[in-house]
Amino acid sequence: MVTEIPTHKLENLIEYVKGKNSLSSFSVSTIKNDLSLTSSEATIVKKIFRETQDGDMLSIAIESVLANQFQNEQVNTKLVMTGNFHHDNVSYTHTTVYEMIRRAKARITIVGYWVYKLDELFQELSKIQEERKGLRIRFILDDAKKWESEIKEDWNTKFISKLEIFTPNKKELKKIHSKIIIIDDSEILITSANLTINAMEENLEAGIWSCDKKIINACSEVITDLVKREIITKLPKKKF
Repeated sequence: MVTEIPTHKLENLIEYVKGKNSLSSFSVSTIKNDLSLTSSEATIVKKIFRETQDGDMLSIAIESVLANQFQNEQVNTKLVMTGNFHHDNVSYTHTTVYEMIRRAKARITIVGYWVYKLDELFQELSKIQEERKGLRIRFILDDAKKWESEIKEDWNTKFISKLEIFTPNKKELKKIHSKIIIIDDSEILITSANLTINAMEENLEAGIWSCDKKIINACSEVITDLVKREIITKLPKKKF
């Protein structure tokens, strides 16, 4: 199950089974709908449910396997892709993005071009910001004014003051087309995937995740310089 189902879906499964008993009574269709799984993923989960009745024990088992898997996968750089495939040496874009933001402690920087129907991600970012009061989140987007309301729609208004959104000064920079996520100056994802559900789950997208300090520092320094020279500028605060 752990090798066949993306990590972010397994994390939802962990919360889903906690406190539940008689798991074998759950139908494939119920599992599929409740957890937003594919038919094949729901069938795998159903097989596991037949083997155990204790949701709490199953949640602990899945958490232990995921923790062990993460320790074994500690590498400097890895390939990250979206698409209908499974490969032992490739991580899924959606899973990687969620794992990264959940490890954030102080700063998340997200650079992108297109934002569309990714409410789940923005809700998760708001939740993480609420849990870690000092966490600052920065978006740098090509047409930030267009996407500002979509990003903030499900945000906890108490923490919007710590949310920064930047856009290019069109007199100085024609377009922001890069897609980058930087977490705490400790890890980076450079990818073709926009902030859309298609890019995260449906398209064929490719990128590289790395914890190489030279790459992370260089990218952070370029962004800092662009802000300093007002080539990218912060949107004014609005009341929501």
